[in-house]
Amino acid sequence: MMYNIHTIDLCKYFPPNIVALDKINIRISKFPLALLGPNGSGKTTFLGILCGLKHPTSGSLYINNFEPYKERNKAFGLVSFMYDKPDFPLRIKIRELIEILVSLNSDKENKLWRFVDELGLNDFLDQSLGELSSGQSQLVGLLTAISVSNGLVVLDEPISHLDLLKRNIVMDLLSKIEYLVFTTHVPEEAEAIANYIVILNEGRVIWAGDMSQMYRDNVYEVYLADSSNLPRSLKDSILYRFGRVVLAKSNEDELSKLYRKGLIIGFRRSGVKHEYIKALDRGKMVR
Repeated sequence: MMYNIHTIDLCKYFPPNIVALDKINIRISKFPLALLGPNGSGKTTFLGILCGLKHPTSGSLYINNFEPYKERNKAFGLVSFMYDKPDFPLRIKIRELIEILVSLNSDKENKLWRFVDELGLNDFLDQSLGELSSGQSQLVGLLTAISVSNGLVVLDEPISHLDLLKRNIVMDLLSKIEYLVFTTHVPEEAEAIANYIVILNEGRVIWAGDMSQMYRDNVYEVYLADSSNLPRSLKDSILYRFGRVVLAKSNEDELSKLYRKGLIIGFRRSGVKHEYIKALDRGKMVR
């Protein structure tokens, strides 16, 4: 089944005067989809409506022309969901949980055990759910969401509690899920996994597009050899600066020369991070 998501003037308000989503109008048919934005931008609220767990205050959201919050049984059959911080107060062991998942989805047993292996859950199969660390809980939550999915996998900050090794494993795994929607506040995570990105801030869409659109400008992340010694040829081209890292308009030939001279220690094309910062900052220069 193909999936399409589109919204029409989607709004969600919380009392007394919190605007979580403000007239969201998007149409998406390309996945994986990343909702990228800072804390409080409306990402999790959007996912709640997408999964049918919340009703919008006004406007509409459609998955393949049906509204999930109005047809929850249908939505729950198509969408598997994981919140940022899975809470497992149960005393059952991981092994027992997997057996329950297998009993409910016997046709997916091989797939489920493959994910157990890939996520490294074999190391704590005999621990109870209540004994897990935040990172382990997140891995178990990922397992329950992706192993039994019948269609759209929806994940809220799926990498936020993981160490570097597990992050790389999970990012590789998620990039292979055909119909995935996930949230993140980290541009590099969106870049590593998504084919289409929606940037949210203060409940509004401030940029939306596919990955190819992000690399049209000749903007590079440049890593300085000495933060106090900015190369003269870069001074007028800097867009944003973060300590020893600058975003600058340049070209590979010029940056290669600076590298050979030892004035910079590396560079790479900047796509997601540039659009993210530019969208949030609205062109204000950070020097």
